[in-house]
Amino acid sequence: MDNSKIQEDEFSKYRITKTNWSCKDIKNKTLHVNQISGKISKTQGFRATLCKIEEKDALLRMINGESSLIVEQIKQNKIELNNSLQSAFTELHWKDFEILTDLIFRQSGWRRISFVGENMKFVDLELVEPITKDLYQVQVKASADIKDFKDYAERFSGGVYRKLFFVSFNQNSTLVNYKHEYENVQLLAGSVLADLIIDLGLTNWIIDKIA
Repeated sequence: MDNSKIQEDEFSKYRITKTNWSCKDIKNKTLHVNQISGKISKTQGFRATLCKIEEKDALLRMINGESSLIVEQIKQNKIELNNSLQSAFTELHWKDFEILTDLIFRQSGWRRISFVGENMKFVDLELVEPITKDLYQVQVKASADIKDFKDYAERFSGGVYRKLFFVSFNQNSTLVNYKHEYENVQLLAGSVLADLIIDLGLTNWIIDKIA
């Protein structure tokens, strides 16, 4: 039987496919409707069986897990911005680091329950997650290494606090790339920290500070 030809029975016309129906691209990534361009997803409202896809090139890129030229350009620009922000960290004052860290968590929806930079022995910020009411502690460092991180991680006892965030703004590559095994401690440094600043719309805040 020639599977490329349209078949027909007493009820309908059909074509035999090589594989089953799938909602994933060629790289096995699930294609969610809310992540698909409206130019393509608009066809879900089509009432008949077959319809013509006007944005065929975009559909093929999506199925093949490929990005358009403009998307690749945006990704590259974001990488360059990330690197620039990491370099800009060296231009900030230590007090700016505490304020910026506070802004990062506030923009993420968290609430501060301590004063920024108040005289606390172990941490710089204490936070509450508004929905779960879980409490967190944050230690902010202008410069730190793995020894500093381990010191705070091992001293963190948890208790009423669910997690400790260790935020470091320096370019210590050993710390930035450090893979630790502390379940209740999270390290924010390097590109991860810069990505948060980009995603939360705080790039202009840094520009204003170092202009």
